[in-house]
Amino acid sequence: MIVRCPDVCEKEPRMSRFHQSSSGSGPELPGLDSPSARATGPLGSGASGTGRWGEGDMTPRRSNRGMQFVLLAALLVLPLAGGLAWVVRSGVLDDPFAEAMEQGRLAAAADHEAEALEAFRKAQAIRPGQYEPALETAVVLFGMGQFGEALAWAGQAVTIRPQAAEALNLRGLCQYHLGNSGEARNDFRAALVVAPDYPAPHLNIANILVEQEDRAGAIRELETFLRLTPDFEQQALVRENLERLRQGKDAALPSGRPG
Repeated sequence: MIVRCPDVCEKEPRMSRFHQSSSGSGPELPGLDSPSARATGPLGSGASGTGRWGEGDMTPRRSNRGMQFVLLAALLVLPLAGGLAWVVRSGVLDDPFAEAMEQGRLAAAADHEAEALEAFRKAQAIRPGQYEPALETAVVLFGMGQFGEALAWAGQAVTIRPQAAEALNLRGLCQYHLGNSGEARNDFRAALVVAPDYPAPHLNIANILVEQEDRAGAIRELETFLRLTPDFEQQALVRENLERLRQGKDAALPSGRPG
């Protein structure tokens, strides 16, 4: 089961050790999924020519200003996000970093992990010390179950951007899957200090509290999670697990992961 939050998804279930007894299994809590932010580079100026009418080559050349007009028109006619994606894919935008990030995200979405990692590492080589490739690399490695390597990359993302709730939550998830519940909880709490309305850490903290048999604490975290996700399509499943905890029954809580 997967916990997806504005940034969370999971292919492999990792059920809480404090799970449903053999007499029956409680429904798993669904996860949240948040789209990752797209990285886009500066707009290029396009090709320019030096020939003048009446001298040498009579072929008209496109000026920088003309190309800028083409780019502006594309962004105005198309939806903003779609326009930027079109610019990157069309090759009009000559930004190797943005192209590498786009390739990595497309590969990750298609579950082509090796290709995604190669693209993100290429982006990292082009612009060392950038937040986005470090975070995306950690996400892919986490999905592959390589929690130690994912932890290192998530830690690098936190170093680059200490106030990034996504990176803190991901580092906490890596710690949790490595058996370091204390460090994981610290990272989840730190993510909530930065972004109090970020739902994912509440669900992840609830998972830890259930394992520690702190039902009251887990109930509080799940109530907050539900309050922050009123439009979550699988709220019924979350509420069912919450009700089981209120009745003193075992709950089958999933662990979380970013996406």
